[in-house]
Amino acid sequence: MKNFLQHTTARYLLLGILVLGFLYGLIWFQSHKASIQESPQSTLDTSINLLEQSLKKDSSTIENYINLSNLYLEKVRQTADGSSYERVEDLLKKAENIDANNSDLIASRASLYISQHKFLDAKQEINKAIAINDFRAAYYGILGDAQIEL
Repeated sequence: MKNFLQHTTARYLLLGILVLGFLYGLIWFQSHKASIQESPQSTLDTSINLLEQSLKKDSSTIENYINLSNLYLEKVRQTADGSSYERVEDLLKKAENIDANNSDLIASRASLYISQHKFLDAKQEINKAIAINDFRAAYYGILGDAQIEL
């Protein structure tokens, strides 16, 4: 009987430790939840800030202008705040000064036009990008978006 009681006590002690550990973990997770989960908005803002800094260091890379303009377009989509359109247009103009025939630049301009509901302009631009590089599946997605809206 004594062996049975010792065995049962050990089980209850182990169960108590497990329950306390679980509760501690749950409380810790709840208190740190905000720092663990970044909102998509803050992640997007972080990416924008990093690329802005990168552009300050090297303004000759067309990809930085294009990627940054696309991030600003994403910000407009997430926030429904069109105040970033001017920045997108400025970035695309600077990219155009580097290489006006870059298909990604032209596709980004088409995306800008779609977000501004200039669907005919978007279709014309994306067709230019496809003429330069017809192996980009994303271009056909942009073309489809423009055609659906016309």
